[in-house]
Amino acid sequence: MGLRSSAVGAGVQTENGVIIQKSFSEDVDLPVRDWYLRGGAYVPTLTVSSTEKSDFRNFTWREHVSPAHPFRYAHRYKGPYGVNVSFTLNEAADEREKLLDFRFSCITTYLPCRNEREILPEGARLLESDDY
Repeated sequence: MGLRSSAVGAGVQTENGVIIQKSFSEDVDLPVRDWYLRGGAYVPTLTVSSTEKSDFRNFTWREHVSPAHPFRYAHRYKGPYGVNVSFTLNEAADEREKLLDFRFSCITTYLPCRNEREILPEGARLLESDDY
């Protein structure tokens, strides 16, 4: 639909037979006419992912965790590209639900979504918040 590529993905990571991480993603290519500049780089694809981790113990992005929100964080991939959110099982259930609320209509509608907020609103909000 909409003559553009898109993808949805899911992954599970285990350790000693126990699930320690679940991840989900959605990518939607923008039509060339809708590519835009962000931070000096073209953004041709909206890429969003959300990862639930058992904890942040082997966590290389620890500097992104805000003391105000110790169980979740957000960052961009490669400079200005994409949105990635991660959270632990300690996060409140209602917040975890919001951080997994992907809008798949970006794949099925004729007119493309224009930004990551339209795919995962809470993830984009978390990235844009003053706490990070």
